Amino acid sequence: MRAPCMRPAVVGGEAGLVSVVDGTPVLLAAFTVRDQKIVAINAITDRTHVRALFSPE
Repeated sequence: MRAPCMRPAVVGGEAGLVSVVDGTPVLLAAFTVRDQKIVAINAITDRTHVRALFSPE
């Protein structure tokens, strides 16, 4: 297994990231930004749910 790779992503219209391990997305995170500050981070780590939501470009 390779180390995870973080890639920028748009998640639900918010700035976010996707973490990929061995080519499989394992985490989606969305950042809520207000006044140029991150005020919330929402993450999904259920691999089945992540794969259903994430479609690579």
